[in-house]
Amino acid sequence: MAMDKLKNSIFAQGSTKQKVILVATIIIFIIVIWQIVGLFGGGGESTAPPPTPASAPRQMSATSPSGAAGASVAAGGVSPGASAAGGVSSGAAMPLPSPDQLAMVSPLNMSGAAELLKGQQEQQKNYVDSLNQLQLLKVKREIAVTNQAIAAARLATATADKNMSDLLTQPAAPQVPAGAYASKLAGQQLPGGYPPGMSETVTPVPPLPAEITYVVISVSMQFNRWTAVLGSQGKLYNVAVGDVLADGERVLSISKSGVILEKEGKSKKISIISSI
Repeated sequence: MAMDKLKNSIFAQGSTKQKVILVATIIIFIIVIWQIVGLFGGGGESTAPPPTPASAPRQMSATSPSGAAGASVAAGGVSPGASAAGGVSSGAAMPLPSPDQLAMVSPLNMSGAAELLKGQQEQQKNYVDSLNQLQLLKVKREIAVTNQAIAAARLATATADKNMSDLLTQPAAPQVPAGAYASKLAGQQLPGGYPPGMSETVTPVPPLPAEITYVVISVSMQFNRWTAVLGSQGKLYNVAVGDVLADGERVLSISKSGVILEKEGKSKKISIISSI
Protein backbone atom coordinates (compact mmCIF):
# COMPACT_ATOMS: atom_id res chain seq x y z
CA MET A 1 0.00 0.00 0.00
CA ALA A 2 2.86 2.33 0.83
CA MET A 3 4.46 1.44 -2.48
CA ASP A 4 1.34 2.25 -4.36
CA LYS A 5 1.06 5.52 -2.57
CA LEU A 6 4.67 6.34 -3.43
CA LYS A 7 4.09 5.55 -7.09
CA ASN A 8 0.94 7.52 -7.19
CA SER A 9 2.67 10.47 -5.53
CA ILE A 10 5.62 10.28 -8.00
CA PHE A 11 3.38 10.01 -11.06
CA ALA A 12 1.23 12.73 -9.69
CA GLN A 13 4.04 15.09 -8.96
CA GLY A 14 6.21 14.45 -12.17
CA SER A 15 5.47 15.62 -15.63
CA THR A 16 4.75 13.38 -18.60
CA LYS A 17 8.35 13.59 -19.87
CA GLN A 18 9.74 12.50 -16.54
CA LYS A 19 7.28 9.60 -16.42
CA VAL A 20 8.51 8.32 -19.84
CA ILE A 21 12.17 8.58 -18.81
CA LEU A 22 11.48 6.71 -15.60
CA VAL A 23 9.68 3.89 -17.38
CA ALA A 24 12.48 3.51 -19.96
CA THR A 25 15.11 3.43 -17.22
CA ILE A 26 13.26 0.69 -15.36
CA ILE A 27 12.92 -1.40 -18.56
CA ILE A 28 16.63 -1.06 -19.41
CA PHE A 29 17.57 -2.00 -15.84
CA ILE A 30 15.39 -5.12 -16.01
CA ILE A 31 16.93 -6.17 -19.35
CA VAL A 32 20.48 -5.78 -18.01
CA ILE A 33 19.70 -7.86 -14.93
CA TRP A 34 18.08 -10.55 -17.12
CA GLN A 35 21.19 -10.71 -19.40
CA ILE A 36 23.54 -11.03 -16.39
CA VAL A 37 21.44 -13.79 -14.90
CA GLY A 38 21.32 -15.64 -18.20
CA LEU A 39 25.09 -15.30 -18.67
CA PHE A 40 26.07 -16.77 -15.31
CA GLY A 41 23.19 -18.95 -14.35
CA GLY A 42 21.51 -20.20 -17.53
CA GLY A 43 24.45 -21.73 -19.47
CA GLY A 44 23.27 -25.32 -19.08
CA GLU A 45 19.96 -24.85 -20.77
CA SER A 46 19.64 -25.00 -24.57
CA THR A 47 17.86 -22.19 -26.26
CA ALA A 48 15.55 -23.07 -29.12
CA PRO A 49 16.47 -21.42 -32.41
CA PRO A 50 14.10 -18.77 -33.65
CA PRO A 51 11.63 -19.99 -36.23
CA THR A 52 12.66 -19.55 -39.83
CA PRO A 53 10.14 -17.68 -41.98
CA ALA A 54 8.59 -19.83 -44.66
CA SER A 55 9.59 -19.06 -48.21
CA ALA A 56 7.18 -18.22 -50.96
CA PRO A 57 5.40 -21.29 -52.30
CA ARG A 58 6.89 -22.59 -55.53
CA GLN A 59 6.99 -25.87 -57.40
CA MET A 60 10.36 -27.55 -57.99
CA SER A 61 11.33 -30.93 -59.34
CA ALA A 62 14.74 -32.58 -59.21
CA THR A 63 15.95 -35.22 -61.64
CA SER A 64 18.14 -38.00 -60.35
CA PRO A 65 21.29 -39.09 -62.33
CA SER A 66 19.44 -42.29 -63.34
CA GLY A 67 16.77 -40.26 -65.17
CA ALA A 68 13.79 -40.80 -62.77
CA ALA A 69 11.71 -37.72 -61.82
CA GLY A 70 11.80 -36.65 -58.15
CA ALA A 71 8.90 -35.67 -55.97
CA SER A 72 7.56 -32.11 -56.17
CA VAL A 73 8.40 -29.83 -53.26
CA ALA A 74 5.31 -28.23 -51.82
CA ALA A 75 5.06 -24.76 -50.30
CA GLY A 76 6.91 -24.50 -46.99
CA GLY A 77 8.63 -27.90 -47.52
CA VAL A 78 12.35 -28.53 -47.48
CA SER A 79 14.04 -30.14 -50.48
CA PRO A 80 16.60 -33.01 -50.04
CA GLY A 81 19.42 -30.62 -51.06
CA ALA A 82 18.50 -27.94 -48.46
CA SER A 83 21.18 -26.53 -46.14
CA ALA A 84 21.41 -27.24 -42.42
CA ALA A 85 19.85 -23.83 -41.65
CA GLY A 86 16.55 -25.01 -43.09
CA GLY A 87 16.65 -22.98 -46.34
CA VAL A 88 15.25 -24.26 -49.61
CA SER A 89 17.80 -25.50 -52.23
CA SER A 90 18.33 -22.97 -55.04
CA GLY A 91 18.60 -25.58 -57.83
CA ALA A 92 18.82 -29.26 -58.67
CA ALA A 93 22.16 -31.03 -59.41
CA MET A 94 23.05 -31.27 -63.11
CA PRO A 95 23.09 -34.88 -64.45
CA LEU A 96 26.40 -36.27 -65.74
CA PRO A 97 26.51 -37.17 -69.49
CA SER A 98 26.65 -40.85 -70.33
CA PRO A 99 29.45 -42.39 -72.47
CA ASP A 100 27.00 -42.79 -75.35
CA GLN A 101 26.23 -39.09 -75.28
CA LEU A 102 29.94 -38.22 -75.21
CA ALA A 103 30.58 -40.47 -78.22
CA MET A 104 27.86 -38.82 -80.30
CA VAL A 105 29.18 -36.35 -82.91
CA SER A 106 27.11 -34.13 -85.15
CA PRO A 107 26.95 -35.03 -88.89
CA LEU A 108 28.58 -31.70 -89.78
CA ASN A 109 31.68 -32.46 -87.68
CA MET A 110 31.89 -35.98 -89.12
CA SER A 111 31.74 -34.70 -92.70
CA GLY A 112 34.46 -32.11 -91.98
CA ALA A 113 36.73 -34.75 -90.44
CA ALA A 114 36.16 -37.07 -93.42
CA GLU A 115 37.10 -34.32 -95.90
CA LEU A 116 40.24 -33.50 -93.90
CA LEU A 117 41.26 -37.16 -93.81
CA LYS A 118 40.64 -37.52 -97.55
CA GLY A 119 42.77 -34.45 -98.29
CA GLN A 120 45.64 -35.81 -96.18
CA GLN A 121 45.47 -39.17 -97.98
CA GLU A 122 45.59 -37.46 -101.39
CA GLN A 123 48.61 -35.39 -100.34
CA GLN A 124 50.40 -38.52 -99.13
CA LYS A 125 49.61 -40.31 -102.40
CA ASN A 126 50.92 -37.40 -104.50
CA TYR A 127 54.08 -37.27 -102.41
CA VAL A 128 54.70 -41.01 -102.83
CA ASP A 129 54.11 -40.77 -106.62
CA SER A 130 56.54 -37.86 -106.95
CA LEU A 131 59.13 -39.74 -104.91
CA ASN A 132 58.75 -42.84 -107.10
CA GLN A 133 59.16 -40.78 -110.30
CA LEU A 134 62.28 -39.15 -108.90
CA GLN A 135 63.77 -42.53 -108.03
CA LEU A 136 62.92 -43.83 -111.52
CA LEU A 137 64.64 -40.85 -113.17
CA LYS A 138 67.73 -41.42 -111.02
CA VAL A 139 67.85 -45.09 -112.03
CA LYS A 140 67.47 -44.23 -115.74
CA ARG A 141 70.26 -41.68 -115.49
CA GLU A 142 72.56 -44.20 -113.80
CA ILE A 143 71.77 -46.75 -116.53
CA ALA A 144 72.56 -44.20 -119.27
CA VAL A 145 75.88 -43.27 -117.63
CA THR A 146 76.77 -46.95 -117.27
CA ASN A 147 75.93 -47.68 -120.92
CA GLN A 148 78.07 -44.76 -122.05
CA ALA A 149 80.99 -46.00 -119.97
CA ILE A 150 80.58 -49.50 -121.39
CA ALA A 151 80.51 -48.16 -124.97
CA ALA A 152 83.67 -46.12 -124.38
CA ALA A 153 85.42 -49.13 -122.85
CA ARG A 154 84.43 -51.33 -125.80
CA LEU A 155 85.73 -48.75 -128.26
CA ALA A 156 89.04 -48.48 -126.43
CA THR A 157 89.38 -52.27 -126.38
CA ALA A 158 88.56 -52.58 -130.09
CA THR A 159 91.06 -49.84 -130.98
CA ALA A 160 93.78 -51.52 -128.95
CA ASP A 161 93.08 -54.89 -130.59
CA LYS A 162 93.20 -53.30 -134.05
CA ASN A 163 96.52 -51.58 -133.36
CA MET A 164 98.00 -54.80 -132.07
CA SER A 165 96.76 -56.71 -135.11
CA ASP A 166 98.22 -54.12 -137.52
CA LEU A 167 101.51 -54.25 -135.72
CA LEU A 168 101.71 -58.03 -135.93
CA THR A 169 100.64 -58.24 -139.60
CA GLN A 170 102.79 -55.36 -140.90
CA PRO A 171 104.72 -56.49 -144.06
CA ALA A 172 108.50 -56.66 -143.82
CA ALA A 173 110.55 -53.99 -145.64
CA PRO A 174 112.53 -55.19 -148.79
CA GLN A 175 116.12 -56.16 -148.10
CA VAL A 176 118.66 -53.75 -149.60
CA PRO A 177 122.31 -54.78 -149.83
CA ALA A 178 124.64 -52.96 -147.53
CA GLY A 179 126.24 -49.92 -149.17
CA ALA A 180 123.71 -49.76 -151.99
CA TYR A 181 122.49 -46.32 -151.03
CA ALA A 182 126.04 -44.93 -150.64
CA SER A 183 127.18 -46.41 -153.97
CA LYS A 184 124.18 -44.89 -155.70
CA LEU A 185 125.06 -41.48 -154.34
CA ALA A 186 128.72 -41.89 -155.50
CA GLY A 187 127.64 -42.90 -159.01
CA GLN A 188 129.12 -46.35 -158.67
CA GLN A 189 127.46 -49.52 -159.71
CA LEU A 190 127.24 -52.29 -157.23
CA PRO A 191 129.34 -55.30 -158.01
CA GLY A 192 127.18 -57.95 -159.51
CA GLY A 193 124.44 -55.45 -160.40
CA TYR A 194 121.29 -54.67 -158.46
CA PRO A 195 119.38 -57.38 -156.74
CA PRO A 196 116.52 -58.94 -158.65
CA GLY A 197 113.47 -56.70 -158.73
CA MET A 198 115.48 -53.46 -158.34
CA SER A 199 116.14 -51.22 -161.28
CA GLU A 200 118.84 -48.66 -161.55
CA THR A 201 116.38 -45.84 -161.08
CA VAL A 202 114.18 -46.18 -157.98
CA THR A 203 110.72 -44.69 -158.50
CA PRO A 204 108.92 -43.84 -155.27
CA VAL A 205 105.55 -45.53 -154.92
CA PRO A 206 102.76 -43.32 -153.54
CA PRO A 207 101.35 -44.75 -150.32
CA LEU A 208 97.92 -46.31 -150.50
CA PRO A 209 95.20 -44.58 -148.50
CA ALA A 210 94.67 -46.34 -145.20
CA GLU A 211 91.41 -48.23 -144.98
CA ILE A 212 89.11 -47.08 -142.21
CA THR A 213 87.98 -49.90 -140.00
CA TYR A 214 84.87 -49.82 -137.83
CA VAL A 215 83.73 -51.78 -134.81
CA VAL A 216 80.14 -52.21 -133.67
CA ILE A 217 79.74 -51.03 -130.10
CA SER A 218 76.01 -51.60 -129.70
CA VAL A 219 72.74 -51.96 -131.62
CA SER A 220 69.24 -51.01 -130.51
CA MET A 221 65.65 -50.66 -131.73
CA GLN A 222 64.17 -47.18 -131.28
CA PHE A 223 60.70 -46.25 -132.61
CA ASN A 224 60.62 -49.39 -134.78
CA ARG A 225 63.96 -48.43 -136.36
CA TRP A 226 67.32 -50.12 -135.93
CA THR A 227 70.26 -47.94 -134.93
CA ALA A 228 73.88 -48.80 -134.17
CA VAL A 229 76.88 -47.17 -132.52
CA LEU A 230 80.09 -47.59 -134.55
CA GLY A 231 83.56 -46.77 -133.32
CA SER A 232 86.62 -45.82 -135.35
CA GLN A 233 89.89 -44.16 -134.35
CA GLY A 234 88.58 -43.08 -130.97
CA LYS A 235 85.32 -41.62 -132.31
CA LEU A 236 81.73 -42.85 -132.01
CA TYR A 237 79.16 -42.71 -134.82
CA ASN A 238 75.41 -43.24 -134.30
CA VAL A 239 74.11 -44.60 -137.64
CA ALA A 240 70.91 -46.04 -139.06
CA VAL A 241 70.05 -47.99 -142.21
CA GLY A 242 70.88 -45.92 -145.32
CA ASP A 243 73.46 -43.61 -143.70
CA VAL A 244 76.76 -42.99 -145.55
CA LEU A 245 80.01 -43.00 -143.57
CA ALA A 246 83.03 -40.74 -144.02
CA ASP A 247 84.87 -43.18 -146.32
CA GLY A 248 81.85 -43.63 -148.61
CA GLU A 249 80.55 -46.84 -147.11
CA ARG A 250 76.80 -47.10 -146.79
CA VAL A 251 74.95 -48.88 -144.00
CA LEU A 252 73.07 -51.67 -145.73
CA SER A 253 71.38 -53.35 -142.74
CA ILE A 254 71.48 -53.55 -138.95
CA SER A 255 70.56 -56.58 -136.86
CA LYS A 256 71.24 -58.02 -133.43
CA SER A 257 74.35 -59.80 -134.72
CA GLY A 258 76.01 -56.76 -136.29
CA VAL A 259 76.07 -54.22 -139.15
CA ILE A 260 76.49 -54.79 -142.91
CA LEU A 261 78.33 -52.05 -144.88
CA GLU A 262 78.44 -51.69 -148.67
CA LYS A 263 81.00 -49.90 -150.86
CA GLU A 264 81.40 -50.08 -154.62
CA GLY A 265 79.12 -53.10 -154.84
CA LYS A 266 81.01 -55.02 -152.17
CA SER A 267 79.47 -55.66 -148.76
CA LYS A 268 81.11 -56.63 -145.53
CA LYS A 269 79.64 -57.56 -142.17
CA ILE A 270 80.94 -56.19 -138.88
CA SER A 271 79.89 -58.29 -135.90
CA ILE A 272 79.05 -56.72 -132.58
CA ILE A 273 81.62 -56.97 -129.81
CA SER A 274 80.41 -59.68 -127.46
CA SER A 275 82.44 -58.60 -124.42
CA ILE A 276 84.68 -55.81 -123.25
